[in-house]
Amino acid sequence: MLLNHSVSDNVVAIATDTIAQALSSTSPTAPCGMTEESRLGISEIPELLHPNDSMAVSPEGTKAFFAFLRLTQNPAEFTAIYDLDEVLRQQPISEIACAYLKAQPGMAELLETRYLPAPPDLDQLLTYPKNSLGYCYAKHLCDHQFEPVFYRQREVQDDISYLTLRRSQTHDIHHVITGFGTDLAGEIGLQAFQLAQMRSPLAIALMASAIVHAIAQPELLNAIMQQIAIGWEMGCQAQSVFAQKWEEAWEKPVEVWRQELNIQAL
Repeated sequence: MLLNHSVSDNVVAIATDTIAQALSSTSPTAPCGMTEESRLGISEIPELLHPNDSMAVSPEGTKAFFAFLRLTQNPAEFTAIYDLDEVLRQQPISEIACAYLKAQPGMAELLETRYLPAPPDLDQLLTYPKNSLGYCYAKHLCDHQFEPVFYRQREVQDDISYLTLRRSQTHDIHHVITGFGTDLAGEIGLQAFQLAQMRSPLAIALMASAIVHAIAQPELLNAIMQQIAIGWEMGCQAQSVFAQKWEEAWEKPVEVWRQELNIQAL
């Protein structure tokens, strides 16, 4: 029997309240014996959460966990997305994604030069031929009332921070090139594409939270799972989209880009 929306929301709310009470308790008799020190990951880590003494309960971990819970209720909450991304960038799993991208042709130059062009002039791009990447990208943003810089700014300090910033900068270019929509299923399909292309830990988290969000909505869940399958296959077959200097060839037709990158767009 499927859960209805109110039951699903109540489960998340109860879990959130319970965890919040546990994390905020300073009493030695609090659930799992948590104290202020254990909550901050300094000492007395609860056996249940930390059986092998290999991982501490930290403010960053708590921040990521609650960001994920918020995304299960509202997958489009940008604050939660970037809070989660901020924490994941500091984890070893991001080094795996970075190493994977570094091995791809063309990535060495981008990493060395930290290629980050200025935001484009949409009015100028709209004067380009209608089949060009520049025109299609600008029309995509204007049609959806999006801004070129919609993402949280961050200082580039290393390869990981550069790659995650460049990923955000080119997000809507990837929408245009792949054909994925901007509805929830389309956004998650693009995340599956990016997972195949760059082993993105954020993509894994966003896919998982969207599935939890849709678990009581059969049609939405089916759409999400279909788009995940399409995105993964498309990303595995395509050349690296992250190694491209899109902004230096706005005039190139979208179909030419797709042919060169072996992308069978939706």
